[in-house]
Amino acid sequence: MIMLHKDVTKDGFYIASYTRFVTYMLIMLHHTGTNLYLTAHRKIICNLLKMLNTDSLMTASEFNDEEAEIKTQNKKFNANTFHHMLNLMDVTYFETPNLREPVMVAAWPGMGYLAKISADYLRRRLKAKLFAEIKYYHNVLVYNNGKADLAPIRHKMYASEKHDLIICVGDAQPSIPEESLRLAESIVEIAVQNNVRQIYTMAAFPNDLYEEPQVYGVYTDESLKSMLEGAGVKIIDSEGAVNGLNGVLIGVAKLRGIDGICLMGDIAYANVPQHLSSKAVLEKLSGLLKIQIDTEQLRIRAKRIDASIRKRLDIYEDEAEVALGDDKKPGYIS
Repeated sequence: MIMLHKDVTKDGFYIASYTRFVTYMLIMLHHTGTNLYLTAHRKIICNLLKMLNTDSLMTASEFNDEEAEIKTQNKKFNANTFHHMLNLMDVTYFETPNLREPVMVAAWPGMGYLAKISADYLRRRLKAKLFAEIKYYHNVLVYNNGKADLAPIRHKMYASEKHDLIICVGDAQPSIPEESLRLAESIVEIAVQNNVRQIYTMAAFPNDLYEEPQVYGVYTDESLKSMLEGAGVKIIDSEGAVNGLNGVLIGVAKLRGIDGICLMGDIAYANVPQHLSSKAVLEKLSGLLKIQIDTEQLRIRAKRIDASIRKRLDIYEDEAEVALGDDKKPGYIS
């Protein structure tokens, strides 16, 4: 909380000395972005930063006005503490992996589930171990049999010490841009703490016309272009955008001096798992990382899904034919 003490000088002026819990205030300022806390406390925080470890001379009237303002803001702070705590990105470390200069691969659910399928498959194949988790609360209430509660969204960090690799897999995409940026900042901070030198993300590239899915790339530094081309990744030479964290993360990483690459695979259906596209992206990614990984299981899964879809379509066609056969022909009165 913010407190204000006073002493009277011989000239009748008041000496105002501000004290505060410095760490807590700075953490709140860092994590709350443009929400109510920063708006309500902008003036007080600015004053505190200016007067930190200093005294300020003011008249009795000025002192009383300042004291009243602080009391008002403290009341608002107390009323909203729980709200602000839910907005914080809660980072929990389970262990500290032994990494040197790792690469990070990060993915969240998106079109065709391409990114998450790829990242989950990679971490399981490499037997990466969970070492940290970022948790925050989504703007949704979930219920089961009538009982409702807030549901945390988890973003888990896995490490493969053997391959000097961090794999981040998120449960869901943030629902608003501010959440995406705060989460990206938290993930990049973990990357900085672990000396990450590059970050890869993955995304879908909608394309109805293709025989075998191709892999495309965008990058944040020109020096990465030749490396991608050498790995057989097609460079997108037109304008476009990568939505969600799969794009935002490498943009935020660039601001912290970490190179970023987003690999995108062709997909035909946004709402059907695209295992063949995930296979294509993983093969390019493993080549870039110089990691050997067997992706045949993704082809098998793709065949199963394709067979399931064809079976369902056959059932629909049979039902449609039966329905047409049951239609009665119109009768006529002569």
